[in-house]
Parts: sequence; C-alpha cells; structure tokens
Amino acid sequence: MLTRVDLRGEDGAPETLLPRPGHFYDHVADTVREVIAEVRQRGDAALYDLTERLDGVRLESLVVPQDTGVKALSSLPSDLRDALMVAEAAVRRHHEEELRASRET
Repeated sequence: MLTRVDLRGEDGAPETLLPRPGHFYDHVADTVREVIAEVRQRGDAALYDLTERLDGVRLESLVVPQDTGVKALSSLPSDLRDALMVAEAAVRRHHEEELRASRET
C-alpha cells in the first residue's frame, strides 16, 4: 500500500527522485481511506495486521505501557518533546470540540 523510496546511493536532488506532491498525496489519501475502512470492519485485528504489513512490526499489544512512553519522551530532545506535547494538546482540543458539537446536534 505505502510506497517506500530508498534514496541511498542515488545521485541527483532528492526532490527530482520523489513522487510529485499531488500524486503522492492522492495515493496517501487512498491508503488512509483503505486503512480506516479496514479498521472499521475488523477492529483491533486490522490494527495488528496493518502494523505488520505497513511498518514491518508484529505487535504483542496495542497498549503501550506508561513507563515505556515516559522513557521514550524523556529520551527526546526538549524542543521535540515540547512540540509533541503542543501537538497532543491541539489534537485533544480538536476532538473534544468535535465530541461536544456532535452531542449538541
């Protein structure tokens, strides 16, 4: 589903070797739609299979232990960690607003 482009050993500017943005984003949108449909139909089983197929990793669990997350965050440079925390807050706020709006309609 996803296209991997390995640029190691390639000559030339990377932008000339990569897919054109419009085509690339269309492909990504198609892949996202397929992933969403599969997860809606098959639930957690689809998540395990998709992770293996797309990321090359077979998960033992969909739950990340809290201490693993804490260790991962603490290993990041502070500017990256701060950016992730800002992004997390924005995503939470967005979805909380969506939930609130759906309850009101």
